[in-house]
Amino acid sequence: SSSIESNRGEVILSITDHRDAIDEFKELLITLSGARHHRSGARSDHGWVVIHSGPHVIDLTRYKDGTTFQLSNTSLLAGRYDAAELLASTARGTVQSGESANVPIDLQPARVSINVRAGKTTEITFDLVVQDLRDHPGKTWAILIREVRVQHPP
Repeated sequence: SSSIESNRGEVILSITDHRDAIDEFKELLITLSGARHHRSGARSDHGWVVIHSGPHVIDLTRYKDGTTFQLSNTSLLAGRYDAAELLASTARGTVQSGESANVPIDLQPARVSINVRAGKTTEITFDLVVQDLRDHPGKTWAILIREVRVQHPP
């Protein structure tokens, strides 16, 4: 099985929160069940590789200013991936006033260049952002992917 393992790379998935409207919340619990990555060159509806993890319920208010939550540490087939998507089901928060709020999740797949190298580690960080949409009729907040960062530690 060493030949199978030799064409895989370690992938560490992390979550962080970009400082935007997160300070409006005492806590903001989001339920995450993993992520999926799209292999370069595959049709848009094919080639997705899912990494199941959890489900984890994390408080986004605890993961800002560069603090991260490690969602998963797994291996993926070596190769290039051109999109990443976070799999999340619900988000519920308590705003500073003490009110509860359901927070819509709008996590569109993010275009990103990921090169998983055999025998090497790739760190993928989903930087989420909570946006205050209360100036739009009928809207409150939304959780979006601000960016996906990819690092290859030495």
